[in-house]
Amino acid sequence: MQNLTKYYVVNYREFGKNWTSLDKDDANCDSKNGSDDNWSDWEELPPDLKCLICPCVYINLKDFKHHLSSQHFIQFDALIKDLSYYQQVKLINYIRYSISNKTCPFCKLPHIPDMSEHFV
Repeated sequence: MQNLTKYYVVNYREFGKNWTSLDKDDANCDSKNGSDDNWSDWEELPPDLKCLICPCVYINLKDFKHHLSSQHFIQFDALIKDLSYYQQVKLINYIRYSISNKTCPFCKLPHIPDMSEHFV
């Protein structure tokens, strides 16, 4: 099924190409570019860690956790303790969703105008 999807995308999304030209293009790209195994010029930037409550952004996980505990009284490590990776993602998404709807994710108070003040 995955192979059929590849051909569908080429046949119906890229005007003027068909499935045979895709295979030729892939072969040409490999021979032109050589090996893509050398990623030595790659510079990975640290991910931005946006606060769960306010718009603050941090680069360092330690600073992020300190901000949550000092400004919003949320112990991040205790919050995600004993959760699988998938459960952690679900929890963070739920908190972000609640905050965007101006509802406290912990006490369920609705229509809070300034969420950052609610956690003080």
